[in-house]
Formats: sequence, structure tokens, C-alpha cells
Amino acid sequence: MKIVHVITRLILGGAREVVRDGENGFLLSPPPRRGMLKARAWHPLAEAMARLASDPPAARRMGERWPEDGLRRFDYREATRRVLKVYEVARRAG
Repeated sequence: MKIVHVITRLILGGAREVVRDGENGFLLSPPPRRGMLKARAWHPLAEAMARLASDPPAARRMGERWPEDGLRRFDYREATRRVLKVYEVARRAG
């Protein structure tokens, strides 16, 4: 049986660059530090997990998108190509 990973990340650091909410994972606001131990602070995470559990085909699609998106967006060759393009534009502008 294939196990599919779906990303559920708190909105911290570079999470927004990797996760497209509802497409390849879920972006959730972190619970407040003062209320982190209260159950209601984790309701958004529980709701995201319930959405995945209630719709296995959607969860599978979401999980399959993550590696494609991550590899495509953060591949060193693609990043190098984009940087070289910026340098070329700057060189031409003089």
C-alpha cells in the first residue's frame, strides 16, 4: 500500500514558499504560546486532518503534488537558471 504524505505546516519561516494551501498541504496559523496547551488551540490542525480523512482521493492528490512542486520549485538547476536570467537582464541594462 502506498503511503502518501500531505504537508500540514504552521505559517513559519519559508512554509508559504513550499505549501500552497489546499493544493499540496495546509497552512495553519500557529497557536498562541500562552494557549498552546489548550485543546482548542489545535482545532485548525484537527480540522485539516479531518478533511484529509474524509476525502481519501483528494488527500492522495494533495500528497502526490507535494514532491512534484517541491522538486520543481527548489531544484538547483532551476534556481541557477533564474539567477542567470536576472544577471543577463542587468548586464543588458548596463
